[in-house]
Amino acid sequence: MLTATLTLAVSLSAALPQDPAQSPAPPIQSIFGSLTQREGIVVSGSVKKHSADDAGGGMRMMIGGPGGGGSAYEGGFDASVDPSGRRLVVSDGFPGFGIYSGDRGKLLQIYFEDAPVDVKGLDRDLSGLLDFGRLARYSADAEWKAEREEGSERTKLTAVLPAKLIPAAGGNSEREMLRRRFEPQVMRVEAEVELEGGMLKTARYLVVYSDPMAAMRRARGGGGGEGGTITIDSSAIEEGEVEEGDTVEYRMRFQRGKPTKALRAWEQISTILLAAREDG
Repeated sequence: MLTATLTLAVSLSAALPQDPAQSPAPPIQSIFGSLTQREGIVVSGSVKKHSADDAGGGMRMMIGGPGGGGSAYEGGFDASVDPSGRRLVVSDGFPGFGIYSGDRGKLLQIYFEDAPVDVKGLDRDLSGLLDFGRLARYSADAEWKAEREEGSERTKLTAVLPAKLIPAAGGNSEREMLRRRFEPQVMRVEAEVELEGGMLKTARYLVVYSDPMAAMRRARGGGGGEGGTITIDSSAIEEGEVEEGDTVEYRMRFQRGKPTKALRAWEQISTILLAAREDG
């Protein structure tokens, strides 16, 4: 099996020499941008959270987080994006969720029995990862590496995309900016996409979040003090120091065609709920 790896600037090159040991350099931003121009796209995906190790071996403090309250949803989901940009996402099972985002606004429903699932972070991540116009824009200046097996029509492309691909939560008020200093923020998005015959088939995204409290945990002076207080050695915290925290992994498979039965059911439910909200 013969593979070749090469680096390309997708914003500048559209093709490379057709040596069998090399793969063409597809204009990935054009592929993302044209996904929903003529018809919608259906996505079958999954999400999994990978927690960072606690280097201090002790208490782990978190204020807020990528998802907010409750346990972050992990599992499968189906999604559809139509040419207008309307996005429907529904979980595979229960407890679960449904998300509508389109010209009628945003609707998010959570279904649970004992404890709610947290989908705020997932919704924010997918608002970037399933916005193909946004993906095209931030992919254009990325440095992509292409790998293709000889005799195969499949090409694997990898790149690191900027954090601003994922929309920031909240506004730009002083209060919001202060709050974000103590909450995990997206540091980067590691992308791996697979093309077949020039069409997008699969994608794997690693959304890497920061851990703003890591330095503070390291700076704890022994962990405990009188009355259960925690002593912090402020000299151990460097200004502007940012460390990696949790990583959220998304796997997606793309196809043309009709939305799944679950998506069609959620579309009907969301239409009723949106109408009730508008009438109320």
